[in-house]
Amino acid sequence: MDLDPTIDRELLITSPLTAAQAEIWIYTQMGEQANCAFNLSYSLRSIGKLNIPVLQTALQQLVDRHVALRMIFSGDGNAINIFQSIPLSVPVFDLASLDLEAKTTELATILDREVSQPFQVAEHLLFRAKIVKLDDEIHQIILTAHQLICDDRSWQPIITDLGQIYSALLAGIEPNLPPINIDFSQYAIATAAADRPEAIAAEQYWLEQFSQSVPTLDLPTDRPRPRQRTFDAGGEAWQLQPEIASGLRDLAARLDCELKTLLLAGWEIWLYRLTGQDDVVVGVPAARSGGCGCGCPNLVGNCVNLLPIRSSAIDGERSFRYYLHDRCLAVSAAYAHQELSLGSLVGKLPLKRDASRLPLVSILFDVDRGLDVREGAFAGLVVECFANPRRFENFELSMKVTELSGGLTLTCQYNSNLFDRATICR
Repeated sequence: MDLDPTIDRELLITSPLTAAQAEIWIYTQMGEQANCAFNLSYSLRSIGKLNIPVLQTALQQLVDRHVALRMIFSGDGNAINIFQSIPLSVPVFDLASLDLEAKTTELATILDREVSQPFQVAEHLLFRAKIVKLDDEIHQIILTAHQLICDDRSWQPIITDLGQIYSALLAGIEPNLPPINIDFSQYAIATAAADRPEAIAAEQYWLEQFSQSVPTLDLPTDRPRPRQRTFDAGGEAWQLQPEIASGLRDLAARLDCELKTLLLAGWEIWLYRLTGQDDVVVGVPAARSGGCGCGCPNLVGNCVNLLPIRSSAIDGERSFRYYLHDRCLAVSAAYAHQELSLGSLVGKLPLKRDASRLPLVSILFDVDRGLDVREGAFAGLVVECFANPRRFENFELSMKVTELSGGLTLTCQYNSNLFDRATICR
């Protein structure tokens, strides 16, 4: 490994990559934009007297607690190297003396630089933290991790633990954190065996789904598709009106299905109306059971698999109720067979490769609970959490529905070389 010799590292354990990590690692070798498409970045905006040195210590203890945050990958992408402890540098940017316009511009520059900075996966930590002082009592804490070590579901335990550690340090006591029953290296080893009965059943299930044909989704784009796939991205978000969100939940209850299945079916119908194709494949992230597949919901790591859910044959003459009934059964079966990684499936299908497209899945749909920063989570502070705008994206189009405080927010990420903002908004 080509590691920085100035940092004293004690190697704790070496483990294999999961199948999902191996697929992402390939992208990190395809250039900076492809690598940055897997940057996940969030901000915590705090109001109150933030103790910066205590927060810096809390961030170090957070890294010490979670194995995934101390992972560095071997140069050939064949192994994960986990270290006993690695010092986390947490720089502070003081913008308090700037006027409002300059402050806004500089903060935007810092955020843009953060999401556009690639991680060196074989040399450095894949987790970064920065503190931006906007005023004496207003700070923005920017946290960024690579998807090799962290999925969207990992951010709740990251932020919850950080708040508890910070509050405990202020009070001069030990944080009362729940135990992590299994570390990520154990999870990686446990999921590596391809001869597990559930893995064999999953492979048979997914191969059967695409045994006769593999559909290709052709979205109407604003510009011709480049010969080589690009990663430039834009994003838009909408807050659904409360009565619409409530109506959707009531509808799901009346039709005896989960809200996420109802919304996925609506997304598939929209794709049918947009493209005229009655057979579409949508990628749906599925968190392993218990949050990580090993009954440990507070494990941080990449524990999400992407399911290539194929629509039922869509018939415009049938009612949505009948279509939804079929989807409830199909989606349930897909979730029951989530032990095969998307890359493994793609490798087993007779796909015609196209350098301008992702194979099999180009569209993403996700329903997730928003990050909940409870009142008093950070002692003496009022804190809100939000995702930072992405500059690069792996999928042509993705829709994420976030549930928080009874509301529903739609966040759409799109390839800006294919689509105009006006098209996405429409």
